[in-house]
Amino acid sequence: MTTDGAAPGPRRGRPPSPVDPGASRAAALGAALRSLRQGAGLTQTQVAERVGYSAQHVGAVESGRTAPSLAFVRRCEGVLGGDGLLLALFPSVVQERALERHVRQERRRGTPTAAALPAVPAAAASRPPAPPDRQPPLRPEGVADLERVTEAHRGLYHTLPPAALVGPVAGHLRALSGLLPGCSVGLRPRLASMAAEAAGLLAWTAHDLGDRERRDRAYRQADHAAALAEQPGLAAYVRGFQALASLDDGRPSTALDLLSRRPQTRLAPRTSAWLAVVEGRARAQLGDRHATSSALSRAHGLLDRARSDEDPAWMFGFDEDRLLGERGRCELALGGWAAAEAALRTAVARPTGLRRRSELLVDLAAARLRARDLEESCHLAIAALDAAEAAGSPRGVERVRRFATLLPGPGHERAVAALDERLAAHA
Repeated sequence: MTTDGAAPGPRRGRPPSPVDPGASRAAALGAALRSLRQGAGLTQTQVAERVGYSAQHVGAVESGRTAPSLAFVRRCEGVLGGDGLLLALFPSVVQERALERHVRQERRRGTPTAAALPAVPAAAASRPPAPPDRQPPLRPEGVADLERVTEAHRGLYHTLPPAALVGPVAGHLRALSGLLPGCSVGLRPRLASMAAEAAGLLAWTAHDLGDRERRDRAYRQADHAAALAEQPGLAAYVRGFQALASLDDGRPSTALDLLSRRPQTRLAPRTSAWLAVVEGRARAQLGDRHATSSALSRAHGLLDRARSDEDPAWMFGFDEDRLLGERGRCELALGGWAAAEAALRTAVARPTGLRRRSELLVDLAAARLRARDLEESCHLAIAALDAAEAAGSPRGVERVRRFATLLPGPGHERAVAALDERLAAHA
């Protein structure tokens, strides 16, 4: 008989002991894992076989006794279909265990305040950090834990809607900003690099939510942190996204100004290729076909030289498929409807994330509208809206709404009625 317990108990087959999700953040993740497993009708042994870990490890995570690795959480998400739930809980588990380790180290060294430190409740994540002179010194192990949280947030961007991600990222940024003033000189670049990345992600997430004030404030934080980190590549990467936000606002000249501030030092080829594409998008909005073509050709050449082992950890997987889609979007801005449609149709047929799929579909809808195919353009716009809704992207919904303003008026009610009805739900 297969046991479903967390670990060998008093007798085989005994039901697992209940887990109090409020006992700790590890217990909250464990309770969520158990709920997903039981909902899928699987035993711990069956889950263990599918994720490549032992049944004892699955049970220990479920009970909250063991903190899981990011790899374990991702595999469980894939097997159990958690829709990002376990990944959303993971960063707080890392932070909790980092604090516990830090307190133990301080107690061993006899720091007077360490013995009196209480357990941190979940609500404490929203409180401002303590002043630097009251914080115990940050150790390399703590920085490594914070880097794991940063890594987890990179993955969560692709699995969580922005409304669910903005809070954890903002909390992570607050923690990093509070630790920076009191950290040692040797650890400051790593901490500042994480702060720059967190601020950049917060800014882009706020942009997706339509919160311009928070977006602009976070980009200022990212600039400052990147300067402290002395990482010109990261600073250029964050400004690239800031330039994209300016393009969404219809400000291509501002985007070019941001891109012009890139450092003279050599960047990884993939990063440089992506920045060249952002420049091409800005040139296309300004109607400069020659400069657009030059930027896209430069990006293509750089991608040919790109190697994954040279990519910084923060650089996303920009590749030829993405370049093709961006080429189509540039052609659309320049009025090359046929070329835009050919590139966008190919790009949207290839695997991509929901946010990007929504962007490609609404641009393809605009190309078909220029070709006077109203029925297909509305169908594509509805598909773009579906993808934006699935991603939880208000910006994606707004792009479809802007497209709808281009549709013809009276006499075409049947073609646009379905799209209007769907958009009315978001009014």
